[in-house]
Amino acid sequence: MTKNLNVQRYVFIVFAVIILVISGSILQSKGSSLDNNYYPFQLIMVADPEEAYQNDHIDISLSITNIHFDEILNISVEFDDHQDLEFLNSSIPNLDIENETDERSYPIGNLQVDDYFLFSVEFNVTTDDTKTITIDGMNVSYHLRNGLSSYVISNTVAILLKGEQKVSETDSRPTPPKYDSPDDSIVYFAYLFPIIMFGVSIVVLRRLRRQ
Repeated sequence: MTKNLNVQRYVFIVFAVIILVISGSILQSKGSSLDNNYYPFQLIMVADPEEAYQNDHIDISLSITNIHFDEILNISVEFDDHQDLEFLNSSIPNLDIENETDERSYPIGNLQVDDYFLFSVEFNVTTDDTKTITIDGMNVSYHLRNGLSSYVISNTVAILLKGEQKVSETDSRPTPPKYDSPDDSIVYFAYLFPIIMFGVSIVVLRRLRRQ
């Protein structure tokens, strides 16, 4: 009887250990995926246009899509101004600007499952240099209902700055030469001269016939 009781205890202990190991592995895999490799957003940042001259305007747009299985809370977007670009405006008014920095942030709020948010910023190109610049990704911070809070950084975009735009000089049409209008006497003479010559030729012909 005692031997059977010991066997049952041994089987129970082994079974409990197996359950704990499996449960621990599942919890560890979930925790690591949320902490390290899991991204509740799909972030896509694009620039339009991707080539610009000095004083051209560029739109930087960020699409935020909730691909999590639950609502995402307290979403905010942060980005830094680029030294070659001047901030003009955004699709969201009243952006918060940190004092003495070029960092801008805006709280978006909550985002439902499969819902998306489109955020855009307009810049003016201030430099006349010819070069390719890289716009750093925007930082999107968030909270999940399980208490996890973290952030995701979007992709970067490259913009070709083409320097100062040279205005092509249009070929001006050659100005026609100026002619002074002739006197009225010259105009009358021009009209009468053929008639006079015709009369003179008739007189000359008659005299030739008489001879």
